[in-house]
Amino acid sequence: DVANIRNRPDTGGGSLPDIGVYTFGSARYVTGQEPEAILDATITWENGVDVWAGVTAQFPGFRFMGVTSMRMDARQEMNFHGTNGFIRLTAPFNPQVFGQAEVELHQGGEAKQVKRFPNENHYTRQLEAFQASLHEGADYLCPLEFSQGTQRMIDQVFQKARG
Repeated sequence: DVANIRNRPDTGGGSLPDIGVYTFGSARYVTGQEPEAILDATITWENGVDVWAGVTAQFPGFRFMGVTSMRMDARQEMNFHGTNGFIRLTAPFNPQVFGQAEVELHQGGEAKQVKRFPNENHYTRQLEAFQASLHEGADYLCPLEFSQGTQRMIDQVFQKARG
């Protein structure tokens, strides 16, 4: 649907602006690190917006690899791989839409711990945190400066893809 805001270049549409904010932001938030370099950015364009992006980025302590797409079967998952295991997050960004939010700790080839969040709504939590910050002076865990860092990473990916 070319009228959909996500498919329109004049409204900032595309898979990276719509989905990359979650994948890039998560990698930055969880690790507390910023990308040193975008090593690869392969993008498929339709009507002036990116509809698929494969990105590899070097961070100080790890390598990030991710895919965002508006043309693949709808699914969300994040994996954080380490030397002794990995953490898998299912439906981390839109629980209830893409399944139940779960965090799985895998070690030795099997799930050692699974935490389930059957009734989570991250957007409600975000609004509640913002209200607490505004009305009570509580710290806001994701300040504007953090979001600007995610936008910088998106811009770096576009720059790398365009050569």
